[in-house]
Amino acid sequence: MLTIFVGTYFLTWFFFALLNYMVAYSHGDLMFDEVTGERLGEGKEPCIKGVYNFVSMIIYSVETQTTIGFGEKYASDECPEAIFLFVLQMILAIGIEGMLVSMVYAKTARPAKQITKMKFSDKAVICHRDGKLCLLFRVCDPRKQQVIESKIRVYLIMGKTTREGEFLQTRTELKLDGNGEQIIVWPEIVCHFIDETSPLYYLKSAKDLNEAQFELYVSIVGCSAATAMVTEARTSYVPCEDIFWGQRFVNIINYDSRNERYIVDYSNFNTTISVDMKTID
Repeated sequence: MLTIFVGTYFLTWFFFALLNYMVAYSHGDLMFDEVTGERLGEGKEPCIKGVYNFVSMIIYSVETQTTIGFGEKYASDECPEAIFLFVLQMILAIGIEGMLVSMVYAKTARPAKQITKMKFSDKAVICHRDGKLCLLFRVCDPRKQQVIESKIRVYLIMGKTTREGEFLQTRTELKLDGNGEQIIVWPEIVCHFIDETSPLYYLKSAKDLNEAQFELYVSIVGCSAATAMVTEARTSYVPCEDIFWGQRFVNIINYDSRNERYIVDYSNFNTTISVDMKTID
């Protein structure tokens, strides 16, 4: 972005300096008497006053586009071509500045790269927690400046056929522990209890899970601490491929007594272990 920003200005300065140099050269403004130093060109005045070579022409181009106006170099009314180039460069300068400002604003205001920073576990698991059947998956924000005021939502997407034979995709939001409000300063395990109010209550065994046809759509919306813009991360899980019965995530947060701080083992972020599961009647 910085290269484009700087390069655009240098390119336009050089381009108009070259065009003005050609106009001045064709008018004879750059030819001088070796003895007296007087201009040998046509007309009463040079097309552009105060220029004697290509370097001074570049300085004139910079002064024109940036509207510095030192007063020593300016276009005269001798050559219509020089006046036309002067006006054209001013118009293009306004357009270029507007375009570059828009590019910089769009680059800083759009948090597109931050979407990929949020990390989800590559699987979700179903196991017991405090004697209750629950659906679990893990999330984290490995950056130093984490997303603040984050809100997690999980939607159950299932197919439905109406009595008229029309196939529809239904969406049901799952209730999460803590209402989906997480402070993701370290890896968190998001929990949905599969009770009588859950649309997944029909899952009683691993067989039921393997035969189920649905998709879990997960979305995390928060405010970026770096840009103060709303950012979103999302993923999805499907049975058999991403959701496993009788698994539990291993603990990856341990206390280091020597350094008196907590250590996160990101190498085991997706690691699970098998746990005993009984068929729920």
